[in-house]
Formats: sequence, C-alpha cells, structure tokens
Amino acid sequence: INCKRGNQCTSGSCAVYSDPHVASFDSFREHELPGHLVLADVDACANQVRPIDVNSYNEGDFWLVRSSLLQVQGRFVLSKAFVPDHAAVGAVAAGGPFLDGKRLVVGTQSAVTWDGRALKPGNSLDLNLTRGVAHIRSHEGPVVDGKTSNVVTATLPLGVALYFVQFPKYIDTRITLPMDLKVDGECGNFNGVAADDTEEAVGRRMGGLQVAPKDSLF
Repeated sequence: INCKRGNQCTSGSCAVYSDPHVASFDSFREHELPGHLVLADVDACANQVRPIDVNSYNEGDFWLVRSSLLQVQGRFVLSKAFVPDHAAVGAVAAGGPFLDGKRLVVGTQSAVTWDGRALKPGNSLDLNLTRGVAHIRSHEGPVVDGKTSNVVTATLPLGVALYFVQFPKYIDTRITLPMDLKVDGECGNFNGVAADDTEEAVGRRMGGLQVAPKDSLF
C-alpha cells in the first residue's frame, strides 16, 4: 500500500488510541500517531487533518467501523490509566459476513479470542474462510512509556488488517482496509474528505455512534 508520490490511494488506515484519540482514514498521518502505531508506507488520501475530538468521558460500545460486510466495535471504559480519568478503549470486537459470522475480540493485557476460543501469546491461527484466508498472531510487544505490551496482528479477507497494542489497562488499535468497502463510524467514511468525520457528522449519518444491544459483537 503506498499513497505517496502521486499514486492513487486504494487503502488506508485509522488509529484509535490513548484516551481516546482518533485519526480517521481521511486524516491518518505518521506524525500524528504514537510510534508504535505508525505504518511507514501509508499516508493519508487527503491533505486535510480534522481535529481529533472524541468525548473522553463516554463509556459503552461504539462503532469504530461499520459496513455491510465488516463491523468493528470499540468498548470505551474508564481505564484509570490517565489523569484525569478519561475513557479509553478496553476491548475491540470485529465481525460480520466477511468473517463468516465469527468474531475476533481483543482486550487488555494479552486477552484474545476467536469465536470464543482463546489465543495465547506466542501462538497464531490460520483460518480458511469463505472470502479468503485469515491469519491471527499474538506476541510480545514493545515497552512504551515504561508500559509493557502485547501485540495482536490480524490479516483478514477483503484486504482488511487489524493491529492491536495491548497495555495493562487499555488497547491502541490500527485498522487498515480498502477504500471500496463503503464504511462509516468513529474512523470516518473514507471518502477523502476529513472535514465530515467529526463525531457530530458521523452521528447524524449513522443515527448515533453507540452500538445497540442487538448489534453487539461482545
């Protein structure tokens, strides 16, 4: 994936991190992100950079990415990892038809489950799904600001890649996917325009960002 040097951008990344901040698909830039989330060969499709503005006291399950084939939800919790105590992402769940209705759930520490089955650090899964092959791996991560971490990488069908850095009290997440999936959510709608990715604009388009109980992947 390379959106630099005038190449047409067909894929992009969103990052959700810390307490929490969001760099949408349309505003993802290397210099905005913690080093452990940067992809050296990916740049934004657009030059606009929207203010990162997430309500840092809301708790609950929120749509990070939603499309007809792919759903990614974040569980915002008061983590006690920041001063004052802001919400952070305590878990992320991915599912939808592209995973044959199965679910990947990643939490803090080294908690990972695939369709309810735990994946221990140092192990990996190779899966044959209807829309392609999935590879999920859990392994020791970097020490960041004095905090140990575990890393989970998931290479999934449809060109979707998920990258998680699990800390003791919260997780940082990077989501990479192709532009033609027609998504919306906290990560924006990936239309090349960063200005329409504010929480207010996304909420109006989606009728709200909080996940209804009937739609929960957790």
